[in-house]
Amino acid sequence: METKLSGSKAYRLKENLGFLNSIVVESVGNSDGLALMWKEEINLTVKLMGRFFVDTVILSDEGLWRFMGFYGNPNKSLHTLSWDLLRRMHSQMSLPWIIGGDFNEILFPSEKFGGADSIQSGMDNFHTTIERCNLNDLGWSGPRFTWRKGVQNLNNAHEHLDRFLGTQSWTDMFKNYGVYHGDFYGSDHRAIWILTDRVLASKLNAKRKNRPFYFEPAWMMAESFPKAFRDSWMASKRQSESLLEQLKSCGNSLQALTKANSASLETMDFPRIAKLRQELERALLVEEHYWRQRSRAEWLKFGDKNTKYFHRKASARKRNNWITSIESDDGRWVTEDSHISVEIAKYVHFIKPYHDDMLNMVTEDSHTS
Repeated sequence: METKLSGSKAYRLKENLGFLNSIVVESVGNSDGLALMWKEEINLTVKLMGRFFVDTVILSDEGLWRFMGFYGNPNKSLHTLSWDLLRRMHSQMSLPWIIGGDFNEILFPSEKFGGADSIQSGMDNFHTTIERCNLNDLGWSGPRFTWRKGVQNLNNAHEHLDRFLGTQSWTDMFKNYGVYHGDFYGSDHRAIWILTDRVLASKLNAKRKNRPFYFEPAWMMAESFPKAFRDSWMASKRQSESLLEQLKSCGNSLQALTKANSASLETMDFPRIAKLRQELERALLVEEHYWRQRSRAEWLKFGDKNTKYFHRKASARKRNNWITSIESDDGRWVTEDSHISVEIAKYVHFIKPYHDDMLNMVTEDSHTS
């Protein structure tokens, strides 16, 4: 992490956080400065370090791999030096590799809000460096922007500067990883972290397998859904007179149909999914600007119903169907289970009119058949 701290203050921070080991790159005045801290049970060896990076090798149960803490030069005119550094480090070792930190550059225009427009050539150079180093953006869950200029004015610049990049060999080693964006905690950068614990991920996946049925609003977007819903509902009515059993049977049929239709998605690697999500986000932003250019009446009629809500859902970067945080109507991110339940209940109330319309359609169909 970038500390902006002297060595003595960084070491005191290490002790306060309870880490046994650390390596510190001194700050220059009130800027820069890096610190890497790790617990006693982590088998980590520092290979090389400099003003803007700490390069290490870690031995875990999965094997030997490489972690690099990185800080992109804050001077955009010197970004070429940062990208040259990454290319040189890439050529020095063939281990599975992951890089995390503040790159001080964005990949897409949609990764910035407010302030002056980013220079396209800067983004292109960052893209080129990632490709030449055989790296992939590892995606994230949580709020999009990881840096903000000031805390008082919401119109100040917000950017996605902090991220994790990894090679395909690293993601093959840690198939259940997840990247998360936390809060600012008094800083101008959000805390970001990556979870690689296979045991924990396996437990969570097992928990997900036993979860009850939930209706997925995205099903209604499929052209085949109305007929599939009618067929499933009529079949369930023939099997039982109990409404509860009918609902259960219909739900099981819809889940089986969805699983069959989404089988191809299960074989996709997460870096590819993350890249597609970013492309989708760009397309959604273009769509949102289009709607804003329409008359105010049409924007009020369609925007809040179609674009704003579904854009937020499409931009919620959840690798698994596992809700760790959710954005409330007033823009706050809540993480407590009880608060998440309240927000979900609000959403259910929001879609209830559409649910009632669907049931009326099924009822009318059954009366005419």
